[in-house]
Amino acid sequence: MTHHTNYVLKNILVTAILQAKLLSSAQEIDTLITATLEQFQRASTAQDQLLTEQEVASRWQFLDERKLRNMRYLNKGPTYYKFGKGRNGRIYYKPSDIEAWITEHEHLEPFLQQTIADSIHQTLSKVRQ
Repeated sequence: MTHHTNYVLKNILVTAILQAKLLSSAQEIDTLITATLEQFQRASTAQDQLLTEQEVASRWQFLDERKLRNMRYLNKGPTYYKFGKGRNGRIYYKPSDIEAWITEHEHLEPFLQQTIADSIHQTLSKVRQ
């Protein structure tokens, strides 16, 4: 396992421990344990190993770090996972989510792709002003 995967697994555990302190019934705790185990399994499988922005950019060259950040800001793009709060939170992506997003969008005509790109560019230009 990579350092990033270990970090994510620790975050899952800490979150579960903190949530468990707020629960009162055995049924609630059982539900939390089941959900936590499922999160662990998803995070630790090789297929869905969590990737950093840099790792995504190196695997899919057309999704550079800047583009990923812009898409997150605009609530577009592939599903991502943020661990931590504010600007110091760490962002991760699952390869299966990236591939699903690509498959979802590859059918767009080049004209629509350019229209979307222009829209993103215009929105970011307004925000930067």
